[in-house]
Amino acid sequence: VILAALAVQFVADGIKALIAAP
Repeated sequence: VILAALAVQFVADGIKALIAAP
């Protein structure tokens, strides 16, 4: 469960980075 939550947060952070990227 912890790993799943960590993976979800990691993916969400990656998506934010892509959106923030020009």
